[in-house]
Amino acid sequence: MEGAVINQICAFMDSFFDTEKKIGDYIVRNPKKVVDMTVGELAKECGVSEASVSRFCKRIELKGFHHLKISLARELVDAKDDGEISGHISVDDMEGSLRGILSNKMEELRQTVAMIDSEELKKILEAAKSRGAVAISITNNARSSVAELSTYHITTATREKLFLDGYCFSRVSATMVIEIIYLLIASMRKESYKSIVRHEQAMAYTKE
Repeated sequence: MEGAVINQICAFMDSFFDTEKKIGDYIVRNPKKVVDMTVGELAKECGVSEASVSRFCKRIELKGFHHLKISLARELVDAKDDGEISGHISVDDMEGSLRGILSNKMEELRQTVAMIDSEELKKILEAAKSRGAVAISITNNARSSVAELSTYHITTATREKLFLDGYCFSRVSATMVIEIIYLLIASMRKESYKSIVRHEQAMAYTKE
C-alpha cells in the first residue's frame, strides 16, 4: 500500500513467519536507517538472507526492495511535513509522550480514512438501510479470519508497535470508523435525529 509501509507491516505482523517478523520489526523500528541501506545490509542486520528480504517486500505487496525504500522515504517525508512523529513514550517525559501519542494517533486516523473503500462503505450503508442481518468487521488486516467470515470488512491503520512490543489493534481507528458509519446512517434517516436527541436527553436527565 503506497505511502503506508509501516501500517502494512504492522497489519501483517501476526501472520508473518519468524524470518519475516525479524525483517518487519527491524523496518518498523529503524525506517530512517533502512532508506539508506542496501538489501545486503538489511539482510545482515536481520540475520536473514537477501532472498528473504526480497520475498518480504512481495509479501507486503511491494514490487521489491527498491520500492520499499522509496515508499518508506515518502512516508518519512510526509510525517516530517505533518510534524515529527516519535515512538518514544515514558512517564519521565510526560509532555513528550503525550505529543508522540497524539501525533501517531492523528497519523493513524488520517491513514485509516485514506484506506476506506468508499464503494464498500456505500454497500454497508445500503445493507444497514435494508435492515438485513449483516456481519461487518473492522480490523487492521483484511486477510484475517474475522474479515474473511464477514459480509463486509473495513481496514484500519495501526501504529501501536511504535509504543508497544506487541502488534496491537488500534481502538481509536476502529472507533472512528464506527462513528463514520453511525453519522452517515443517521444522515440517511432524518427521523433518527429526534430519536437520538430523546435518548441523549433521557441519559442526561437527573432528578433534583
